[in-house]
Amino acid sequence: MLFMAFVSISLVTVLWFAFGYGIVFGPDAGGLGLIGFGDPRFAGITPSELHGSVPTHAFALFQLTFAIITVALISGSVAGRVRLGPWILFSILWVLLVYFPVAHWVFAPSGWLSRWGVLDFAGGLVVELNSGMSGLALAIALGYRRGRPPVRMRETEAEQIAGSDVQFGQEAGTAGPLTGVAGGSRARPATGPAARPRPPR
Repeated sequence: MLFMAFVSISLVTVLWFAFGYGIVFGPDAGGLGLIGFGDPRFAGITPSELHGSVPTHAFALFQLTFAIITVALISGSVAGRVRLGPWILFSILWVLLVYFPVAHWVFAPSGWLSRWGVLDFAGGLVVELNSGMSGLALAIALGYRRGRPPVRMRETEAEQIAGSDVQFGQEAGTAGPLTGVAGGSRARPATGPAARPRPPR
């Protein structure tokens, strides 16, 4: 599983700079907010060009981390059930057909969910919900692990790890101006895992 997650780093990085950034943050194609259409090669962008107040290169790298994390999260749902070759093929198709369009809907100002006023702190929709539903669907499609013992993790340890991961993402995603809404989104994942009592043995 760990190797599948590491493969996601290289794979998604190439796709992001080849197609992804233009699809997610390019000008809206058709005006419906469904998908962007920008420079597929990420060419013509100079170091001085800005996305808002942030250099475009830095902004693209920041958004790349969300794409990588999302694919890596899905790999955990199929640990021990899929070989590396099919996983690479799935990852390529999933990123192109699912992640890039959904990220455009939410993160791009011209996306249809963004125009509805949907707020997404640190990728709650694009990363967590997207990867969770996709991972569940993929695990159901592949079925039970056959011929291998089940992979188990004790409940409390799993919750603490997941909670700390979400908190890290919230801190990174709301590193800009801290509004009251953003502050609440950071406080909840911080206190939830910390307040979870350890169950008796």
